[in-house]
Amino acid sequence: MRCRALLIICVALAACGGKPTPTPSRTLGAGEQWLPVANWGDNTLCAGLGYVGEFRLHGAADDPHLAWMILPDGSRTELAWPVGFSARFSPTLEVLDAQGRVIASEGSVVQGGCDTADPGVTYPDFTTPAPSARGQVRSTGRPRR
Repeated sequence: MRCRALLIICVALAACGGKPTPTPSRTLGAGEQWLPVANWGDNTLCAGLGYVGEFRLHGAADDPHLAWMILPDGSRTELAWPVGFSARFSPTLEVLDAQGRVIASEGSVVQGGCDTADPGVTYPDFTTPAPSARGQVRSTGRPRR
């Protein structure tokens, strides 16, 4: 009886050990690597902000983050992604969505984004219309390359 109670307590404590790790719904293709997954903490809402200026996607296969954003002032911001997004270098960076479609490539303009729960890490958006310098939204359609 004591062993049974101990087993139940151990299982209950293991279940409280943290959030389950999300798993992608597809396997990686040749030369692909999983991109870091966005940590939203207790906040899962991302309203998104449009960026004004040239916020560009860059990446390298030997960098631990694989892909990052360069701001207009030349500084680097780390990026995090939805579960199932990957990077492929053939020979330059291509970002693939959870279905394996290329959504951005080296030098693509990051249209907008959201801060994540990790300091200095942004969730990029390649589809939000970018605001103009006057604050008006202009539709750009697909990411520029």
